[in-house]
Amino acid sequence: MVTEVALAAGTAGVAAPAPAKEPSKAASSSSGAAETAKYPKGSKGWSILEAKKTGKKVVATDETTATSYTVANTDGTLTTELTSGPERVWRDGSWRKVDVALAKGVDGTVRSKEHPHGLRLAGKGGTQAKSLKAAQNSPARDLVTLGSGDGSVTLQWKGALPEPELDGTRARYHDAVPGADVIVEATRTGFEQFVELAEKPAVSDFTYTLPLQAEGMKAKANKDGSVTFTDAETGDVRATMPAPVMWDAATDARSGEHTHRARVGMEVLDKGDGKIDLVVTPDPDFLADPATQYPVTVDPSTSALSNTFDTYVQQGETVDWSTDVELDLGNPGTTNPDGTPRTARSFVTWNTTPFQDALIIDTNLALWNFHSGNTDCSAQSWTVWDTSASSTASRWTNQPTWNQQYHTSTQTRGNPDCTSSQPDGWINADVDALVQTWASAKATRGHMGLRAANDGTAAWKRVNSANNASNQPKLSVTYNYRPLDGTAQQAGPPFRSHNDVWGVNTLTPTLRDKFEDADGDLVSGTFQVYDAATNTPITTPAGEGLLVSDSVSPGAWATVQVPAGQLADGKMYKFRTNAYDGTHYNLNWSPWRTFVVETAAAGKPTTLQAGDFYSISDPKIVKDPIKVQEIQDVFKRDGNLEALGIKPTNGPSALKTEAPRNARAAWERTYTTPSTKFAGGRKPADQYEYIKDPAECSAADDADNAAGWIKNRFSYCQDTLVLMPAIKCGLWPPGCYLHGEFIATQTLIGQGRIGSFDDSEYTRWADFDLNLDVHWIGGDFGKPGAKIEASLPCEGSWAPGNPTAIQERACYFGVYESREDSPIGWKADGDTKLDLWSTTPTLPNVAVGEQVAVGKFTPKLDFTLPGYSQLISSEGEEGEVRFDSAAYNPWAKTGSVFPDATPSLRYDKSDTSDAGLPTPYTGVEAVARHIDEARKDPDASYPNKTGKNLPGESPLHPLHRITASADAASKQRYDANETVRKLDCNASTPGAPAAGKDCDEYPFRSSAEGAARYQYEGAEFKDDFSVRYIDSKENQEAGARLGAWYHSDRILNWEAFTVTIGD
Repeated sequence: MVTEVALAAGTAGVAAPAPAKEPSKAASSSSGAAETAKYPKGSKGWSILEAKKTGKKVVATDETTATSYTVANTDGTLTTELTSGPERVWRDGSWRKVDVALAKGVDGTVRSKEHPHGLRLAGKGGTQAKSLKAAQNSPARDLVTLGSGDGSVTLQWKGALPEPELDGTRARYHDAVPGADVIVEATRTGFEQFVELAEKPAVSDFTYTLPLQAEGMKAKANKDGSVTFTDAETGDVRATMPAPVMWDAATDARSGEHTHRARVGMEVLDKGDGKIDLVVTPDPDFLADPATQYPVTVDPSTSALSNTFDTYVQQGETVDWSTDVELDLGNPGTTNPDGTPRTARSFVTWNTTPFQDALIIDTNLALWNFHSGNTDCSAQSWTVWDTSASSTASRWTNQPTWNQQYHTSTQTRGNPDCTSSQPDGWINADVDALVQTWASAKATRGHMGLRAANDGTAAWKRVNSANNASNQPKLSVTYNYRPLDGTAQQAGPPFRSHNDVWGVNTLTPTLRDKFEDADGDLVSGTFQVYDAATNTPITTPAGEGLLVSDSVSPGAWATVQVPAGQLADGKMYKFRTNAYDGTHYNLNWSPWRTFVVETAAAGKPTTLQAGDFYSISDPKIVKDPIKVQEIQDVFKRDGNLEALGIKPTNGPSALKTEAPRNARAAWERTYTTPSTKFAGGRKPADQYEYIKDPAECSAADDADNAAGWIKNRFSYCQDTLVLMPAIKCGLWPPGCYLHGEFIATQTLIGQGRIGSFDDSEYTRWADFDLNLDVHWIGGDFGKPGAKIEASLPCEGSWAPGNPTAIQERACYFGVYESREDSPIGWKADGDTKLDLWSTTPTLPNVAVGEQVAVGKFTPKLDFTLPGYSQLISSEGEEGEVRFDSAAYNPWAKTGSVFPDATPSLRYDKSDTSDAGLPTPYTGVEAVARHIDEARKDPDASYPNKTGKNLPGESPLHPLHRITASADAASKQRYDANETVRKLDCNASTPGAPAAGKDCDEYPFRSSAEGAARYQYEGAEFKDDFSVRYIDSKENQEAGARLGAWYHSDRILNWEAFTVTIGD
């Protein structure tokens, strides 16, 4: 008998816009951090922006369910993978992949490893009965339980149960009664329970009872032999049991089916309180038939309802196949007693909620094809249809409606005669058009039909269903959305309204709106402007009163300026908006918004408030003279940059979330040092190579990183455009007014230091040069008494392992704390020196570690103006400096570096040795080629290993330095690397024989990723290294340069680094 159980998851008349020109694709200056902050972490919007920002796919974790998994792609689209059954289960606060394989517990019970409903089986118990009749008189014991509490199902067995034999998802209880095995098969949605008769029963009235406890449910026998389980309180259908069948061991060669089968008698006795007896009576004529091939399997099955579903129907069959572990389609080549073919068709219901109302870009339907009828290995067509909903009542004579065929595929696998060319595997179909119909209809469920394209037996296919323990049906859908309606139509300046009418004080006002886009695409706004009195459009270059904005980030201001000569003072106008995301237009206009032109207002009113200022560090703006000049021109008008899409950095009008900064992490940034700098292992004449002046900083090529430029380990700089308005606010006339402007480019250049300050090994330090290039001093900033003080506050923290360190001494002002001067004084001389110190509690000592302190510093300008009640401050971007006391560094025990980039040492393949020079030169060509060739083709390197991993080329997969001088653990690992290397350097090593050569290894002995890595991190890393015999002098030269670089650039124990190979 097979019993399968699965629990339920539990403006009128206005046409759509047709802009006369395509919007500009120019990006706004805002970056991804603040945009991401607008969406909850894990949402679709958040994941889309994260994917664009990081250049990697990001999971929308809020969208994950048992049957769907959504990721955001780097191009702004989303991809959702649907399954027709549960693919994952929520347990202990995280999603886990469903794994229904069985394992025995310490208490003797058997459980599935990760089952959606906690499947549990019985262990050994009781004394084996001598006959079926004796077993039926025995008390019932729990055989298998699914779920817990109300809605749980427990199937019982009368009689003893031997120790189960486990094989993956199957448990077999041998000779549970004489001549019959009880088998339980774990499925993805529940379980199947078989009774397998090894031989013809000795008695003619072979019958047995299976007690079933279904908490909170009632059972009802139906006329077709099936059973319906309903909720005892609500009456809702919870599960069904199809009319049972039985089959023998014979299989049809072409179809792979058990074709010799018969119906099974089953009586349902509802004893109340969720207790049900299933009295099963196999067909005695079938059992006694000489043509019956034993063993015989007796199979009634049970399945619960879910929000997804699949089943198949077969001509000649009158039972429900929704609990089967396969789906069938086509003509198997077998016939019914009346001569009709046993043609099958399949149906799948998908949960299409994730992409309702979406624009479908790409899809893929994947089915695991484990058997086909194409004995000639030819590709056989099958078709995909839109149908009405299937159910447990679906039969060949009661099929869902076949609405329309959408797609055809010829992919075919699984015939036993074609295992070399068509082994069992996925067959796929593109179903874009069908899925788009579901999305456009905003359907929550999509009903799909599958059938063979013809009635030939070669087109027969069997694929896994949602109940199968592995490789269930999958539907992958990639999609995006149209931009949403505008949400904030405004006109200005000064962007103030009364009774929903906006007042503007210029004949060329700015109109603006904000548009959201679920995909995070840049959006532009189309604005249409009308004379409100005559209801006619103003004249614009695009015609019909249309103005098109530049593209901006979702939620940012999209702005246009009304051209001169179109508006009249004292008149009223109206405008409306529509959005475009570069691919799709929104289908609707916004409501009309009204504004009135009043140019008589005096002074320079501003929507800014006292305390607002701008500190812009986006290199794409700061390094662009045209944009800087545009910002200056706008700022001088009224101090407000919102027309350019720029909010104040700080103050009452600033964004409530952190401003977008577009700063890259250390693993995204590298600096590379050529190894020739350390030829012969010698200390270079200039270890620092400092940034010379602000001009070098401004010309740096790291233009996409707002947190500053890392030239090398000791050289750092950042540029910030500072725009400080002098604002006074009053009650009459009400509002705030601009009384002065200060504009300057602030350049901070950092200089890391090797050694200690003033020869005191307790104090590490770093120098900084701050330069103010003053562009404009206006109004009150030019009056006597105006002051600007520059300083460099630092928030320090100690790395773990410094229990006696004083927090305040991790990073603090040194000798040069600040400079105060007037704006005019700063314009005359914009340079000042600043420094930061870090003091350790003990001298450098290997026993106490490196005593690392990290300082987060921020350049700051404090403005003081006579007549203003508050001090106004502006801040640049946050930078980072690291202080260390590495006693094992023979060149300098103390120092400071800028760690916000991954260091890299470069070996060049063109760096060849030349012994003919007056002073012979030793290069590193052999080492460079060894590393380059090994990383390009790891599997071809020695020792031999398929799938070898050789890190160190990318900051995402770096090497980590280990030095034997740091501590005992590092020395042990360092020595272990050397031991393993020696064992693998033999006559089989490339480059042998070894005469005059060294056995070179990569990754280096001085890295945690060296040859002995597997001894510390797992067997999967065994042989993840390469050895080769190379010129001894070049090998030693490369090692000397590496060691010198470690010392010079202060690469600490366990610090990440990479190796670059040059031509």
